[in-house]
Amino acid sequence: ARGVAVTVAGAAGPDIAWVASLGLVADPAHALPRPMYLRGADAQPQDRARIARR
Repeated sequence: ARGVAVTVAGAAGPDIAWVASLGLVADPAHALPRPMYLRGADAQPQDRARIARR
């Protein structure tokens, strides 16, 4: 929208060279990738949109 100030993210991200250095020294046999989530799952079943079976 015009005239509206929008901030996407106020915090700076990590230095990409530092992140790359972590990957460079990680032992693939012991440093397996794993997902990092900010919060727990909050998915809910969509019962209202359910179509009746025949």
